Amino acid sequence: MLSIAVLAGCSTPGPATESVPTEFLGEWRREYLSPPLDGVADGRNELSVSQGRTGDRVVRWYSEAGDTNCSDHFTLRRAGPPMELERTPDSDCGGLQPPDRPAPIATLTVRPDGSLELRMAGEGRNRTSRLYRPGRIPPAAD
Repeated sequence: MLSIAVLAGCSTPGPATESVPTEFLGEWRREYLSPPLDGVADGRNELSVSQGRTGDRVVRWYSEAGDTNCSDHFTLRRAGPPMELERTPDSDCGGLQPPDRPAPIATLTVRPDGSLELRMAGEGRNRTSRLYRPGRIPPAAD
């Protein structure tokens, strides 16, 4: 005999929401040299990771080199690790994202040495940056 039970009010669960792992939370920084190489750091990047769930804006990226600066914001696609992010279209680094092109995707990975690796892919280029907790930043590199 086959029995089927129907429960009122039951529904199929929606997609799982993930939150940012605690090891990513907080402030991360990087200083670097740009030509001419005079030994003085003249560029810096700052990345701030806040708690949020899938689809929330959880990362702010700030970049400064000489007289130029810009900021980006990213939403959480997947908590990972690695954490996967998508740049929001209101970025002021490199202009607005054209609606017919996919937004750049970034991944964040906490490395065994405690640093944070940021990998950006999209807009025809790939780049990787290593960031550190404030007070643990090594000497500037190019």
